[in-house]
Amino acid sequence: MVNIFNDDYKNVIKEINNVDLIITDPPYLHEKGGRGKMLLGESLDRNEFNMKELGDFGKDEIYEFLNLTKPLMKKPQWYIFCSEKQLAYYLNWCVENKFKYNLLTWNKPLSVMNRERYSTNIEYIVRIYSSGCALNKLDLNLYSEKSKYYSKYKTYNQIRGKEKLHPSQKPIAMISEIIELSSNLNQVIFDPFMGSGSIGISAIENNRKFIGIELDENYYNVAKNRLGNITIVT
Repeated sequence: MVNIFNDDYKNVIKEINNVDLIITDPPYLHEKGGRGKMLLGESLDRNEFNMKELGDFGKDEIYEFLNLTKPLMKKPQWYIFCSEKQLAYYLNWCVENKFKYNLLTWNKPLSVMNRERYSTNIEYIVRIYSSGCALNKLDLNLYSEKSKYYSKYKTYNQIRGKEKLHPSQKPIAMISEIIELSSNLNQVIFDPFMGSGSIGISAIENNRKFIGIELDENYYNVAKNRLGNITIVT
C-alpha cells in the first residue's frame, strides 16, 4: 500500500490512523545568507530555493507537529532529521511529555570548510519513543554486516549530481537501517514531509506500507514518479 498526498500535513492528518512508525525530515532552522546556501550543495541551482521558506520550523511548529502526530500511533515512535538549532525543542518536548529519546548522527564527508566555526558535516536524527518500542533483534553477531545498524553513528555520503532531486535528500540505505530496526513487515511508515520520496522508497523496498504528504507540488510529483517506478524483488 502506498498512499500519498499533495497538501499540508495538518489538512490531511484527520484522514490518517493506525500508523506504526513516523520517519520524517521537517524543515530545518537554516541560517540565512551565504553560509545557509552551503547546505544546498553544489549539485543544485541555489536560485531555485528560498532559504527562508526552507527554514521556518521552530519551537511552536515542532510542538504542534509532535502533538498532532502522537495520537496516530498506539506506541508512538518517531525518527526525525533535524538541525543542531532544533535539538533543544525536540528534547524539551520529550521531557515535558515523558517520552524517551535517542540522538543519532549522520556523518558526512567534509566538503566545505569555514575556519570561523565548526563544519556542518553532521546532521542529527532524534528518535522519540514510548515504552514497548525496543529495537528488533536483526542479528546479534558482532561481525555481521547489520551489526552496524545498532550504532548511533551513521556514515553515508551526501546525495550529489543527477541523483540529488531535493536539497535535503537523505540516503535510502540509511533510512533502511531505521526501518529494519524499528518496524515489522507490512507495518505502516508515515512521512508528513515527504520531499522527493526517499523514505517511501525505503519503506516499500523493505516490504512496509507507506503514507506520505508533501506540500510542494513539484516535489510531490518527483516523489510520485519515483515511488511509481519501484520494482520489488522477492
